Amino acid sequence: MVFPRIITAFVLAPLILITVWFGTLPFFLLVLGISLLGVWEYCLMAEEGGYPNQLILSIIGVVAILSALFIDGVPRGPLKTAPNTILILVFWAFIVFFREVIRKDDDYSMLRAITTITGVVLIAFFMGHLLLIRDMRFVEGGGFRLAGRELVFFLIFVVWGVDTGAWFVGKSWGRIPLAPRISPKKTWEGAIGGTVVGCLVGWLSREIFLRYGLSVFEALLFSLIIAVTAQVSDLIESLMKRSFGMKDSSQLLPGHGGILDRFDGYIFAAPFYYYLLLGTGRFF
Repeated sequence: MVFPRIITAFVLAPLILITVWFGTLPFFLLVLGISLLGVWEYCLMAEEGGYPNQLILSIIGVVAILSALFIDGVPRGPLKTAPNTILILVFWAFIVFFREVIRKDDDYSMLRAITTITGVVLIAFFMGHLLLIRDMRFVEGGGFRLAGRELVFFLIFVVWGVDTGAWFVGKSWGRIPLAPRISPKKTWEGAIGGTVVGCLVGWLSREIFLRYGLSVFEALLFSLIIAVTAQVSDLIESLMKRSFGMKDSSQLLPGHGGILDRFDGYIFAAPFYYYLLLGTGRFF
């Protein structure tokens, strides 16, 4: 099980890092592809678990919302200055509910609509904040410098550090269950180990390529919040799978399960990190 996991990581990691490096369309296509596959996995799991949903409208919602974030949100900065993304999200949700209004069979209509909207918001809209982070700028003197590449690398490295630390420490010394009802294999020792490794990686990343933008305190604080939100996101995905009666979201990634199993940490980590950066007043 470990060998396929390592091979998959060696294939995925360079692809992710290269697309982050180039940004713009390649990075958009990466986030779009992850979100589409993630929503597809979510809809199939939900349907299998007795939660009807609108797969086609879910796919349309992913493309529309992420395209709006990329075209409207990224060039203009924070979402508050780019309201078209929110407008599209609201309009798409309206269509989802309208589809249920005109459906001849109204059994499970509310469940179908809520399940559909929940998947797209969690997977596409929340993780879509990665697009906003990638084109963030740092206020410097009388101008600004592009900082998005380094900021996304910081997030990715911290999440990878958390995942690796939690897996290694949990396997080696894990004893006390973290959330036995939801994910029996996760332990408090693993969660703490992952958090410590994530903070260490965040501090090293700051020292190597983000000294101009973050203080040591901010790097450690942001790493801590990313570590906590990433691990909670992982538990939320585990809760989804348990509710749907599934072990893995799919078998697309050998050794990892599905796309959601690999990228679930960014569901809440990405938006929290984005708004933390905005809160410094030095990034926009």
